[in-house]
Amino acid sequence: MPPLWYVSAKSVHHPLGLGYNGYYYLQGSFQTGVYATRHVHNELLQLLLDAGWLPAVLFVMAIWKTIRVLSWHKRLLLLVLLAHSLFDFDFQFLSMGFILALLLTEGGSKADGKQRHRGVAWKLLATGLAAVCLWVGTADILAYLKRPELSVRVFPMHTESRLQLLTQAKTPEEMERIAHRILQDNGSAALAYDALANAAYAEGDAGAMSVWKRQAIALARYDIERYEEYFERLYIFWQMYLEAGMAESAAYCRDRMLEIPDMLRQVKEGSSPLAWRIYEKPELKLSEATRRQLEMLQAWQEP
Repeated sequence: MPPLWYVSAKSVHHPLGLGYNGYYYLQGSFQTGVYATRHVHNELLQLLLDAGWLPAVLFVMAIWKTIRVLSWHKRLLLLVLLAHSLFDFDFQFLSMGFILALLLTEGGSKADGKQRHRGVAWKLLATGLAAVCLWVGTADILAYLKRPELSVRVFPMHTESRLQLLTQAKTPEEMERIAHRILQDNGSAALAYDALANAAYAEGDAGAMSVWKRQAIALARYDIERYEEYFERLYIFWQMYLEAGMAESAAYCRDRMLEIPDMLRQVKEGSSPLAWRIYEKPELKLSEATRRQLEMLQAWQEP
């Protein structure tokens, strides 16, 4: 679950939220330990993060309006669902939202005139919310069933489905195309940056590979395998440039490799003391072979 100060800050600066599952993808850039949380287990906080404070305010107002006019047994059902959703939920986030939205359509003003029109407006708002939940939820189900091509037809901005398609790409060109499409909608998808780094590596572009790989690492700072892969590819480029007599390009790769220990040190210094007490502790130590190669690089003199 994110700290309350983070939810508040993001909600103020993003009145329409981070997008569905936006927090899940962004958390790697600020997390202080090895954890991954797709849902924050509090419906209101989830709404603030995903949809923003403007929709959250409208949703709370719709709930308040509905509670005042529902019959007692429907009111009790709504209150129980709301109480449960503020602490934990057994349904998926969209499923809970869909059920709540359907309940909100049950209310209606008993008065005439303006109040009746307002009641219709709240019903339309709740119906629209239910439709959105059903729309995105259908894409979720298709992604769960491993039908990403259908999922993105239903909801083109569905990152999980496009990531599934990315893993099925057969050429660097296809990888680049899908990765760029993902990043148009979600700039926090580490796997998309990995794919662009892979494509750049296949094309022999050390500079682009370094830029994309560092973006991926910035969004998954506790993944030691990404650091190892980054070093390995830079090392291969460094050897190739040396053999080709390209001293400047070789020096560029060497400098990037020597930065990796500092990158890991900064992550370690920013880790919470609790990170070292939970089951999955941070692994921020490079392999022995990589450390030996780094020692050699530090002693290397440019020819």
